[in-house]
Amino acid sequence: MTPEMALEKTKLDGYQVLDRIRSHWLSTLAHDLSGPLFAVRGYTRLALEEKDSPLTASRRKYLTSVLENINRLVSLAQELSDFPANEGFEFETVSFRTLLQQVTAEIRSGLAEKGITLTEHFSDSPLTTIGDREKLTAAVRGFLLLAVELTGRGGTVKVQALEENEKIILRFFPTHGDDSRETSLPDFSMPCKLWRLHGGATSVSRSPDSEYLVACELPVIRQFECKESASAD
Repeated sequence: MTPEMALEKTKLDGYQVLDRIRSHWLSTLAHDLSGPLFAVRGYTRLALEEKDSPLTASRRKYLTSVLENINRLVSLAQELSDFPANEGFEFETVSFRTLLQQVTAEIRSGLAEKGITLTEHFSDSPLTTIGDREKLTAAVRGFLLLAVELTGRGGTVKVQALEENEKIILRFFPTHGDDSRETSLPDFSMPCKLWRLHGGATSVSRSPDSEYLVACELPVIRQFECKESASAD
């Protein structure tokens, strides 16, 4: 083994050790966060039961908001403990242009039965990043199915993809058609979780005319950036 090869092996061993330390650190952090959060959530629930004294409307509103945010923190702490190790990922270069075309083709036939039209608008940007293709495909499929579920019969789902500020941005616009019934927001926690595993963020907003927007952002990671990061470490 040449000195250069030995040096590279030493660096690689160092990265593996760092990954293991990071994994244990995340596991410990999740455990340490869970205890206090469960305690605070329990006492907040007891206060809302009004066993000791009745609550004013404003205090009930504040405590309800506190409980909702605690539940979200508990969920995030549990996600930390569930975060997969490196072997849980199959990293490769992923083209979101190809991925979106694949997912839309899968569900397009089912949309025809509901009279829903699907349109696609992709920018000329590369729309590529490094990630786990299977997990990212499942996430995008989940977001698209959410948009379809929020679209009434005869409506339209517009899919937009662009790259901006080192991020890939996906937007799904569900538009009501003849069916103008009130639609509640279904559970879409699983695609959000898969998206967050890649550093992404998701939001669902609603306009005054009751139209939804599902927006997803993902940081762009290129192969050369990974190499530069390894060299810098």
